[in-house]
Amino acid sequence: SCEEQGLVPDTPMLNLAIGSCGYGREWERAIALLSEFPLRRLQCSDYSYNAAFGALGSSRQWAQVLALVESMASNRVALDRGMRESAARSAALGKRQMQIDVTESLSTADWQEAIACLVAMQ
Repeated sequence: SCEEQGLVPDTPMLNLAIGSCGYGREWERAIALLSEFPLRRLQCSDYSYNAAFGALGSSRQWAQVLALVESMASNRVALDRGMRESAARSAALGKRQMQIDVTESLSTADWQEAIACLVAMQ
């Protein structure tokens, strides 16, 4: 961990880690890192949330994007125009990726997987 190496995680370091989670499709880790901000008495930046939105979108977790927006609203975090657009893009990307999965499943005649994807999209 960072502490074992003598590093104290700060906002830029956590933001970088959250952004990296998006490339690795590690959305659970991205959300866990986002939840560390208040525990470490750090303030999330717009980048923190945008990076989390990106990780969720690239991981096809469009419903989690909506849950994060709802969580932000309940915590009285103001969503500026950029964050709203980022959330919308990430949700659309995640949903589009699931639709592509359905199409590919149908083309490979794996109808059970296609139905499971459709049910998950509801």
